[in-house]
Amino acid sequence: MYSDKIKKVRQEAQEVNVANKIIDMLDKLRLSANENSPRRWIWELLQNAKDITNSTGRVKVIVRFNEEKGELEFSHNGKPFTTTQLVYLIEQVSTKERNEGNTRSEKKSGKFGTGFLTTHLLSEKVVVSGILADEGAQLRSFNVHLDRSGKNKDEIIRAIQVSYAELENSTFLSQTKVFNENSYNTTFR
Repeated sequence: MYSDKIKKVRQEAQEVNVANKIIDMLDKLRLSANENSPRRWIWELLQNAKDITNSTGRVKVIVRFNEEKGELEFSHNGKPFTTTQLVYLIEQVSTKERNEGNTRSEKKSGKFGTGFLTTHLLSEKVVVSGILADEGAQLRSFNVHLDRSGKNKDEIIRAIQVSYAELENSTFLSQTKVFNENSYNTTFR
């Protein structure tokens, strides 16, 4: 009985911690915003794409703006997501090791996952589409909304829960994909 209660309370504590961290980080970004801040998102997405180059050691990026829909799309042909990377993105946790990048060839750009959050200065709602590729598992497509428009922890928690429901639904329903590293497989919209 207590074991189930402990698990439930731990899950609640994790959700509150993630929501409060997202709110605090967004508040800090907004307070430190200047005339260059709205343009910082493109640099952050380019850094993230650079860090996941495909087998060629390169990555191609395309940016499209649909004026009619008011949508901006940033796509790249880098490596697909792992489940860990996607969960960390939803919960705003960095996948970069703090001791990574000790040599020049290993050096990754940016600072431990805070950069992607700047995309929410452009839009509080971002749709991430791509392919999940975990070792030993079939490739799956996914489509997840990252909604950071909530003003309190309960709204952020609900938005994160929606993201997970979308992830589970899209990976459950998706067909096995073939990864083509020449295609723009990952899109942030």
